[in-house]
Amino acid sequence: MKKHLIGLLFFCVMASSALAETDGKKPEGGVNYIPLLTYGYLSLDSQSIHSPGAGLVVKSEDVMFVGLYVHHSMEEPLVRDYPADYHSIDTLLDGKKNRHQYLGIFKSESDQPVYGGLNTFQAAVVYGYEVTRRRNFSFVLGGGLAVSDFGIELSNGDPWPVLPIPLVRLKYKSEWIDTSFDFLTTPNLNVTVGPTAVFE
Repeated sequence: MKKHLIGLLFFCVMASSALAETDGKKPEGGVNYIPLLTYGYLSLDSQSIHSPGAGLVVKSEDVMFVGLYVHHSMEEPLVRDYPADYHSIDTLLDGKKNRHQYLGIFKSESDQPVYGGLNTFQAAVVYGYEVTRRRNFSFVLGGGLAVSDFGIELSNGDPWPVLPIPLVRLKYKSEWIDTSFDFLTTPNLNVTVGPTAVFE
């Protein structure tokens, strides 16, 4: 089967953000706004899928919000009268105040996002407290609740919609290495070697 996958991702930075980067100054209020445009195209033997999308990143010193919407459309009708249009919605809110941290996540992929039922979206709200804070090290513990259809059924057959989730965050930064570890639903490790080094 011949497959072609083409993905294009455009990042359009507003003039104020671009000037802030050039001048080394933050825009008024210390907030950066970054519009996002995406386009994906998948070509199969008997089907082609177009996936245009748009979103926005809002970032300040203590808060970051990311929102992205993508519309997937099929060129050819699907069997059994399946819908030819699907929607992807992804949002993330990550913020902190002093030692308190909060995280909000919403994700939906369906032909009927949200209003199609619990199985069409996942949402979570999490709170964490910075137990240890040093110049180069941070350790956060917390937890929250997630809402979705997790495949767990009650005695009457209805889905169990809420599950507790843990939050663990570790960060270490030095002149030679920048490391972060997050555990929400799955572990995520990021390591950058020489974050402040200049290579010529």
